[in-house]
Amino acid sequence: MTEATRITELEQAYNRLRSDFVSLQSAYENVQQQLAWFQRQVFGQKSEKQLEIDVAVQSDLLAGLGVPGVALPPLPSNETLTVTR
Repeated sequence: MTEATRITELEQAYNRLRSDFVSLQSAYENVQQQLAWFQRQVFGQKSEKQLEIDVAVQSDLLAGLGVPGVALPPLPSNETLTVTR
């Protein structure tokens, strides 16, 4: 094998490895974004978990349309439930 063919083979191998690296790097970044999304979904703050609405922060959206405001029912007090079987 001549030196010129060896150099050509090495250049081709390098180009294949480089393209593989670029595709793996892109896939890795995609997986990192997915992981970050899942972490936000599982461990992040959820709007559904917020029970109290502060009127000073959340204005009445229907008041601008002329609809009378609806009074929110009071939150239940902390109750202790006991069960006997």
